[in-house]
Amino acid sequence: TLETFQKIMTSENVPGALMLVGNFPREWLFKLLNFWHFGGFSLGERILSDALILEKTKLGVDDVREVKSFFNNTLSIAQKKIAVIFQAEKLTAEAQNALLKIAEEPHPQALLILVVSNLDLMLPTLRSRFLKLFHQENILAKEKLPIAVDFFRSNLVKREALIKELFLKADDEEDKNLVFRFLEDLTALYVEAGVEKNYKALEGLFELNSKLNRFNVNKKLSLKAWSQFHSGY
Repeated sequence: TLETFQKIMTSENVPGALMLVGNFPREWLFKLLNFWHFGGFSLGERILSDALILEKTKLGVDDVREVKSFFNNTLSIAQKKIAVIFQAEKLTAEAQNALLKIAEEPHPQALLILVVSNLDLMLPTLRSRFLKLFHQENILAKEKLPIAVDFFRSNLVKREALIKELFLKADDEEDKNLVFRFLEDLTALYVEAGVEKNYKALEGLFELNSKLNRFNVNKKLSLKAWSQFHSGY
């Protein structure tokens, strides 16, 4: 629901880069923009002065420069400068690489939102830098990593073994993005099981995702620490 999403996105651990995957209604997103500007969800004729909306048939490097310039502007009335790119899968590969820099070093008073229908069209390096929220239809349809499903269903002891297996697999396959795909699927599983019921676990996952993206921390120890606080579902 809007209220649940608002609760998550106004927590202390909200990331600076968010990817909405699936058929999210435009009106729903504009209601959120109204909330961040005026504190309520009702739509009106008011100007969203701290929001930048991009929606084009082709999105290139110049559009990324526009986002960067927009984030450097002074806040007017909203809690953050918010840039929304609809149909972000239309970003060229060059533009996605340019956007990676913004996602890796997020502005403290900015939120970048990509609305994506087909996640497979996004570069893996860019995907890994965004917290992803899936529309319910996409959660049910998404094929998840077996190790993420096992982890979700396991107790604390089994989870520690699975964490070790995850990092060994990432090293063996030289797959730097495997851990982020694991977190992506784990988030989807918790959302599927019920956002209200699993709010604390999801909030912790958002914080973990943000920490791993922004700081040079030990991923294995960070995931173990999260697991100790959220050992059930």
